[in-house]
Amino acid sequence: DRVVPVVVFLNRPRRAPESIVLGNEFFDYLRFRYIRCVLPDMPGEQYLESPNIVARLTLPTMRWPPELKLAIYASAIRGLDALERNPDKRAKYTAFVDIYSCLDNNERMIFEQHYQQEVTTMTGFAERFREQGLEQGLEQGQHETRLATARNMILKTSMDDATIADLTELPETEVKALRERQAAR
Repeated sequence: DRVVPVVVFLNRPRRAPESIVLGNEFFDYLRFRYIRCVLPDMPGEQYLESPNIVARLTLPTMRWPPELKLAIYASAIRGLDALERNPDKRAKYTAFVDIYSCLDNNERMIFEQHYQQEVTTMTGFAERFREQGLEQGLEQGQHETRLATARNMILKTSMDDATIADLTELPETEVKALRERQAAR
């Protein structure tokens, strides 16, 4: 029934307009005011145990006393673990939390000593991300091998594109494009 525009600022804006205009150089199609959410002005302590995943993930961008830095980081990781089930999103959001937390090496060492459960959670996220990268790497390597095989078949045999596609398990259109590139050389 209703759309409420909200603009979330990760940093304090120098100057933010009161309204937003959607349009081009000729027409303004939509003009609307929005609710302004400036995260660095929000007190992070109020969201340490929030059931809202956005609040938990953006904790590092909120206002908090320096002595709470590691607690803020830990709470964001705990929130991610409790509130997000998709492993791909977990990996992506872990990177977000990590980037905006800006922990130095000393803080990371202290964090690892005092927040064992969160470190275990992050290690699980990292392993899943690494496994996913390995799977993608294997798939890409297999594809490159199939392309090289198809290229050799084009150059050294008189097989047609359909046969090469069948033998290499590549789409026939990809074999045809490969043949055209070879002919253009």
